[in-house]
Amino acid sequence: MGIWMPSSIGAAKLTELCLHDLLKEERELRIEQASDCLDQLRIDLGNKAMLYRQNFRTANSTREGTRTKKEIQKVVVRVNKHVSSYQRARQAILRQDPDANMAGKHQEVWPEDLVNQLAQSKGKKGQWFEHHKQMWEERALQSTEPGKEAYAKKQMGLWSDFASKARLMFHGKQMDGI
Repeated sequence: MGIWMPSSIGAAKLTELCLHDLLKEERELRIEQASDCLDQLRIDLGNKAMLYRQNFRTANSTREGTRTKKEIQKVVVRVNKHVSSYQRARQAILRQDPDANMAGKHQEVWPEDLVNQLAQSKGKKGQWFEHHKQMWEERALQSTEPGKEAYAKKQMGLWSDFASKARLMFHGKQMDGI
């Protein structure tokens, strides 16, 4: 059983009940859901690339290679889950607003896009985490509610820690090929 969403009863009925603002809230929720799925997808694709580079290529035995393949399969399952969730959120946005401009960040994901993203992930060394830190910093500055500002600052610190750890992990390591 799924969670009930305002769009399931239709815009006309919501307007009649003076609840049309709920559609706007749902749209924002779906956009954030899609963005979160894309974020997780990028992280998992980066993890998959690292497993290939650091573990699979350097495996000294069949046992190590098999263990790494199982880890990679787990990541592939997560990747497929994030793609599926993203596609559902994207479709919900389009159902709610068929004229929505999805040409920017929220485009349809194709299998070749996953390969391209995996190839682009090499050499980034924490830039993705820095991007998120800056995004949350902007949200903290724009926030008008103390609770949202505190949450944004907490997220900013979290992403900053991720960036620091990524720089330490990759310090002195060459990220060649996939």
